[in-house]
Amino acid sequence: MQFSRLRLSGFKSFVDSTEIDISSGLTGVVGPNGCGKSNLVEALRWVMGETSAKRMRGGEMDDVIFNGTSARSSRNLAEVSLLVENLDLKAPSGFKGSKELNVTRRIERTKGSNYKVNGQDIRSRDVQLLFADAGTGARSAGIVSQGRIGALINAKPSERRIVIEEAANIRGLHTRRHEAELRLKGAETNLERLEDILTSLQSQLKGLKQQAKQAIRYRTVNDQIRQAESILLFSRWQSILTEKESAEKIEWQASAAVNEATELAARASTKRANIAEKLPTLRTQDAEAASVVQTITIALNELDGERSRIDQARTEAATRLAQINDDVVREGALQKESEVAVSNLIVEHASIEKSLTDEEGAQQQAASALAEINQEADLLENKVAQITESVALNEANRASFGRQIELAEAKQKRLLVQFNDATSQRKLLDESSSSTENVEGLEGVLDKISQAVNESTSKLNAIENDKAECGGLVDDAYRVVQEISSKLTRLEAETESLSAMLSANIDMDQRPIVDLIDVNEGYEKALSTALGDDLTAPIKTDDSITAKRFWTDNTSKHKASKLPEGVETLAVRVKVPEMLKDRVKQIGIVNDAETAMRLQKELAHGQCLTTVDGGLWRWDGYVTEPGIV
Repeated sequence: MQFSRLRLSGFKSFVDSTEIDISSGLTGVVGPNGCGKSNLVEALRWVMGETSAKRMRGGEMDDVIFNGTSARSSRNLAEVSLLVENLDLKAPSGFKGSKELNVTRRIERTKGSNYKVNGQDIRSRDVQLLFADAGTGARSAGIVSQGRIGALINAKPSERRIVIEEAANIRGLHTRRHEAELRLKGAETNLERLEDILTSLQSQLKGLKQQAKQAIRYRTVNDQIRQAESILLFSRWQSILTEKESAEKIEWQASAAVNEATELAARASTKRANIAEKLPTLRTQDAEAASVVQTITIALNELDGERSRIDQARTEAATRLAQINDDVVREGALQKESEVAVSNLIVEHASIEKSLTDEEGAQQQAASALAEINQEADLLENKVAQITESVALNEANRASFGRQIELAEAKQKRLLVQFNDATSQRKLLDESSSSTENVEGLEGVLDKISQAVNESTSKLNAIENDKAECGGLVDDAYRVVQEISSKLTRLEAETESLSAMLSANIDMDQRPIVDLIDVNEGYEKALSTALGDDLTAPIKTDDSITAKRFWTDNTSKHKASKLPEGVETLAVRVKVPEMLKDRVKQIGIVNDAETAMRLQKELAHGQCLTTVDGGLWRWDGYVTEPGIV
């Protein structure tokens, strides 16, 4: 590499623009001490990419800018340009198009420096590579300063290697290798961060799936609540319509009673007039008797209406009681069916577990069992909905019976008051009236009132008994609902376990590696616990294997670590294919869980311990207690 010209502006003592021609051969700079000869060498090193301020004889990089004197002010900019000949076009790929390269470095106070080659902005690393490829640079051994000869003599082998690399013109390759190593290290760091991010995203995904299940469950329960509310509102609407019809009927009966009472009043008025002509002294008594008769007539009409309402309520209560009995019988049958279904599911689950270990068609049976369980779960949910409807109807009936009882009790009290008034009026009539016909009529009315009161009391007692029976039926229905809910919960748990078993996606057409393993008797559970689902994957021998999980012959060239002293490897107890030997050699067999816990900290990376009971202790701290499936 041939330097042609060096131009400085604002660099250290060269405040004005200064240009130095560098001819072929030897070029020397002669001058007294302090004239700036060393600044020229530092300018060359600075423009070639020097980054250390100490090597530039300063505390920071801004010290290379002219700092001013008593006669001249300081500068804020410094620039050094170096003209390099590229006649043989051996410069890097980005600079081959020009026979001369004008390398310029410019620094602005407090803002840092930038590089340009032929007016194009580039990185400092590109400038360093440009000079490193030519066997020179800011820290090249070709730039000899004070004490440099002694440093080369006393240099370490690594420092001498730099001189040899520059002489061999391979310094640029070493620099590029260092830069590539830095990039690879950065890529590895990014991959580690990516794995951490994926792990956190997987945990978040698991939480979101749980929330989604809860949301689906909430939506289902909300729909059931809305359906129950709609049924309740429809029942109330029906009861209101029934009450409206009964009120209209009572109104019609009251109108007929009013007409009859009007006729009786007219007849009584005529009779009173006749009696007044014959017996003037009895006018006052006749008027009182007429008022009593009218009052008793109204009371009798009210008792008749109340009797009709009580009869209707009793009929409705009997009908509802029959419906409740039918519901109880049906729910009992449903409960028996669900118990039979649960027992069948338990038997099928046991057969599925046995077939998974012995037969290749286990997945299809598990899928069919899962479908049947889902159907049973749907049937149970429908049954729960039906029971919920019947419970709501029973609650409505109970409330209706309660209101009817309250009305009957109030009516009974009112009739008792009227009966007492009629009795007192009868005594007055016995004392003051001499009309035998009026007295006999009043006695008949009183007997009817007494009979109506007795019937109302008996009907009230019957309604209370029906209410108590309905309350017992409602409690029984609640218990049935709770039992079916618990069975449905167990079925859902079994469904989830079967779904997890089916999610392994085992291709039953391909032979799993577990069929090629010969295990000593008693060590089956230890092998299953240590390898888990990996035993269900097949061996991929060619491209015809379409499984998503498979084993290949990928024996590591690195020497495996030894198990802790005194621990027997599982490899002596089993015979496995070639691709599993290294894996099994890293699995140790111990006698009990206490020994495994004590030796777990001595395990190397990838090693684990197990027992004949199926416990697992891994090098990373993971533990599975014996007996857990």
